[in-house]
Amino acid sequence: MSNSPIPIRIRLPECRPNNTTNTTRITHRVSKRKGTMPNSATVRNAMADVVKRRQQREDILDRSSEIYNLDEDECDEEADSLCPLVDLFVSESGTRIFKAFTPLSRDEFEAIWDKVGVKVIADWSSGRGPRCKTTPKDAFFIALAVCHLPTKWDKHGVSFGMTAQTAQKVCFKAIMICGPILKKTYVREVSIDSFLDVGIPFHSNFKYAHHDTDAMVTERNRPCGNHQESKSYFSGKHHLYCNKVEASTYPNGEACNWTKHYPGATADITILRDNIQFHRKSTKKSPAAQAIVDHGEGSTKHPRHHAIILDKGYIGIEDSVRAIIPKKKPRGGQLTVDDRNRNNKVSADRVVVENFFGRVCGMFGMFTSKYSWSPDKFDAIVDFCFSIANFHIRIHPLREQDVGYYQKVIADLMRRTDDAKNKGRLRQQKHRNRMKMNALAMTVDLSDAFKITSKAN
Repeated sequence: MSNSPIPIRIRLPECRPNNTTNTTRITHRVSKRKGTMPNSATVRNAMADVVKRRQQREDILDRSSEIYNLDEDECDEEADSLCPLVDLFVSESGTRIFKAFTPLSRDEFEAIWDKVGVKVIADWSSGRGPRCKTTPKDAFFIALAVCHLPTKWDKHGVSFGMTAQTAQKVCFKAIMICGPILKKTYVREVSIDSFLDVGIPFHSNFKYAHHDTDAMVTERNRPCGNHQESKSYFSGKHHLYCNKVEASTYPNGEACNWTKHYPGATADITILRDNIQFHRKSTKKSPAAQAIVDHGEGSTKHPRHHAIILDKGYIGIEDSVRAIIPKKKPRGGQLTVDDRNRNNKVSADRVVVENFFGRVCGMFGMFTSKYSWSPDKFDAIVDFCFSIANFHIRIHPLREQDVGYYQKVIADLMRRTDDAKNKGRLRQQKHRNRMKMNALAMTVDLSDAFKITSKAN
């Protein structure tokens, strides 16, 4: 046996170039992706299946047409209408029902619905619970009618062929859905540099003023709870429980912003301070406007902002915003001729916001009477009504009749204030008379008792 070593054979793997391996893998993947072509038998079976399914569909339609034999006129069903309630009213009384029930004409009603209808329909059926039987367009009509001439829910229900509870639910649902959509559609932010581009004129006297601001008061019921909780809604100026909403308008009367409602005891200047971010943002000058020389009122203290026109209730806000406010008569003195002329110019430019309030009150009677609905829905109602008023102002510019109507609303508010005061006086007088009668009766009873006792003795 030899001691020579046994040779070990090692088989090395075959070396292939990298590009060949990658090419093989890519080709394999592509072949998998392409798949195999169907054969002739598969094509014949697919064709037969398509013919069979088509014949089944035709047979189902033929059987259905034999059971439900419809004429051409019956194919246009009433249930397919977007507004069967409105169509019924129009068929009975014509298109004049729009101006009778709502503040809009039929063309204006359709123009608004063309803008917001798709979004309202999309949100109308969302959520849980049973589906509402009233169509969104009919509900929008009902909401306009209720806000235009508010009355008891029983009467609204009778007018629209539903119960009072259903009418209330349909109205509030339409307002809650349409309010934000309308506000997003008809409220626009326009800088003073773009006024002429969108058809907004400048103020007559103060051309460097961006908007006017004022607060509108709406009477409401006394809030439930103790006196500490309800007294915040009592206005010392109007002597009524009320809500306040601050609105800002462009020189053409179109509203550019409004706040949530505040209790009636809240001062106007406090509401403006809470909304100060909007006023600073909207009045901020562009770089091109800053390059223009501005010598108007407040330009020294606020050189980078345009002005806001306010009334005397905002005296003291000049440090926060560039405000144009009428001068107040000094105690024991008189205003000069120049001051009176300036106050007249301020009032002439600021009357636009009162014109807007007059248009809102003229279109929606709920702001001219006592608000008795849920306090949580007041802000949505304001969004709904103010947005539609914006649309109306773009078509029908403000006139002197609007501010005249708002003055009538203020006069009616003063009448209700006097009525409340007189009612309180009468109540107090009755109470005093009743106390006097009780005291007199007690005196008579005591004297009679003393006489009886003296006779017995």
